[in-house]
Amino acid sequence: ALVAAAVTPATLPVAVLALLLAAGGAHQLWLRRQRERADAEYVTKQLSELRELADGAVWALHEYAREADKRAQGATSDLAELTRLLRRGPRAA
Repeated sequence: ALVAAAVTPATLPVAVLALLLAAGGAHQLWLRRQRERADAEYVTKQLSELRELADGAVWALHEYAREADKRAQGATSDLAELTRLLRRGPRAA
């Protein structure tokens, strides 16, 4: 449109059209950048939340493992006590 404005004798309407097209394109680019920025912020926020959830899950698994070890030790101790009582027989009662 700018080339047509330079070549044709009626340059004012074509130049205005060229400026309007350029302004429209610039506005579209600005809107696209705003959407990309908003999308990037959303992804960053979601990633942060997922990291926090993952950290919480890791700590929960560690706690579960500690509790499982305690239960296993208790079960081993109970088994040893039962074995000892069974070996002693009915006279232990």
